[in-house]
Amino acid sequence: MGAALLLVVLGVSPWGMAEEAPGDIVSTRRETELRKEPYPDAESLGILPVKSIVTLLGEEKGRFVQVEVELEEGALTGWVEVSAVRRKKKVEEESPEPEVAEEEPAKKVIPVKKYQSKKKKKRIAIPQDEGLLLKRDSTFSYGAVVGGHLDMIRVEVPESDFSGNGFSLGATVSFVLDPNFRLRTELVYSNHSGIDSNERMVAMGFMDLSALGEVPLTTSFSIFGGVQYSFGIGLDNEAQGIDPRTLETASELSGFWAQGGLGYRFSVGEQSYLTLRGRYAGALMTSPLAIHTFGLQLVWEIEG
Repeated sequence: MGAALLLVVLGVSPWGMAEEAPGDIVSTRRETELRKEPYPDAESLGILPVKSIVTLLGEEKGRFVQVEVELEEGALTGWVEVSAVRRKKKVEEESPEPEVAEEEPAKKVIPVKKYQSKKKKKRIAIPQDEGLLLKRDSTFSYGAVVGGHLDMIRVEVPESDFSGNGFSLGATVSFVLDPNFRLRTELVYSNHSGIDSNERMVAMGFMDLSALGEVPLTTSFSIFGGVQYSFGIGLDNEAQGIDPRTLETASELSGFWAQGGLGYRFSVGEQSYLTLRGRYAGALMTSPLAIHTFGLQLVWEIEG
C-alpha cells in the first residue's frame, strides 16, 4: 500500500513526471520574463525569446520554476513561469562514439541540438547572438494618467482663501536611463477650483508638461519628483472671486510648478503595470494666485 501511494505521489508531482525532471533541458513555449525571484513583481533579468533553451534546476515555488540559462559569459540562474517551458525531446549525439562526446569540454554557449522525429529532423531556433538573450530589458514605457486632488488657492486681490477639488487626465512616457533611475515625461490637462467663506468661486484649467525623476525604493515602491510648466487655458471668475483688473486672462497664470510624491506599482500582466501615486504639486508663482494641491493619481503603463 505504501509503495502504491509513493508511485501515485510521484505520478502527480511536477518533478515526478517523466516529462519534467531536475536537470532536463527544455525550451520555452513563448516569450517570457526571466525573473530574479519567484513572483510576478520580482526584478526582471531579461526576456527569453520563444524556443530559448534552459535547464530545469528542480526547485518550484507557486507558478514559477527555477532554471539555468547558458550564455557565452557563463550560466545565469532565474525563475520563469512553469507554463512557459516544455520538455526538450531526448536526442542522440551525432558522433557514433559516445565516449568521445562525453569527453568533450562543457560549452559556455547555449547548445543547438537536434530533435528526433519519425518524419524529419529539425533544429530549435536559437538567436545568433546569445548575448542579446538577456539584454532586452524594458527601456521605456507609455500609458495614461488619471487622478483627483484637493486644491488650496490664495487670491492676492481681493485677499481671500479658496478650497475645493479638481481632476487631471493625460498621457505619460518614461525612459529607463539606469536600473535605479527612470525619467518620466507627462502631458496632462488639470482642472482646479475652490470656494471661499463668502461662497465666491474660482475655477481654472491648465495644460501641464512635466519632467519627473523616478527612483525605485523596492520592487513595488518608488519616489518621484520634478518640475512642470503649466499653461493657463481656462478661467472662470464670474462670481468675482478674482479682481478682473489683476487677472484678465488665464494665460497670466502660466508658470512653473514643483511636484513630488510616492508611488506603489503592481503588475496587471506580463508587460503591463498600474501605479498608485500620492502627489503634491505647488505653483512657484504666488501672484496674483498661489496654488497648492494634494491628490492621488493612477498611472497605467505598458513596458516597451
